[in-house]
Amino acid sequence: MLSSTPHLLVWKQMPTSWIDTKVITSKIGEYITIARKAPNGDWFLASATKSEQLYSIYLDFLDDIDYEMERYRDLDDEDPQLILKGTLKIETAKKGDIYSISMRASGGDVSIFKALDSQTQQSLGFLFFFFFSFHLFFLFISLFNQY
Repeated sequence: MLSSTPHLLVWKQMPTSWIDTKVITSKIGEYITIARKAPNGDWFLASATKSEQLYSIYLDFLDDIDYEMERYRDLDDEDPQLILKGTLKIETAKKGDIYSISMRASGGDVSIFKALDSQTQQSLGFLFFFFFSFHLFFLFISLFNQY
C-alpha cells in the first residue's frame, strides 16, 4: 500500500510548527540540507540534491542528549516504483557525531532525531498509569466485596 511507504511515514510525523531552523549546507541550484527542531524537541534533517552527492555533516546542532535516528532515503535503483518506496534505517546519534549522506541524482535524505529521554519518559508515564489503574481497580473490587 502507498500509505505504508517510508516517505509517507515521514509526513505523518512532521509537525506544522518549528522552534528552530538551521541551514546546514547548501549551494544554490545544486543541493541543500536543513535541520528543524520540533516543539517536542525532536530534530528533522532534510537534504535534497540535483546531482549525485556524498558529504558529511557534523551533528553539532543537536542538544546534549542521545537520540534515536530514523533515516529515510531513496533507493539506489532506477525503478520509479522502488524509488517511491525508499528505505528506513534506525540508528542512535548524539551531538558531535559525523553523519554521512550519499544521495542519488534528484534524490533526497530525511532523518528524524527523536530524543531518547522523551521516549523513556513517555514509557515510564505509561507504566505509572498502568500500575495506578491496576491498583485502583483492585481497590474498588475489595470495597465492593465488603458490602
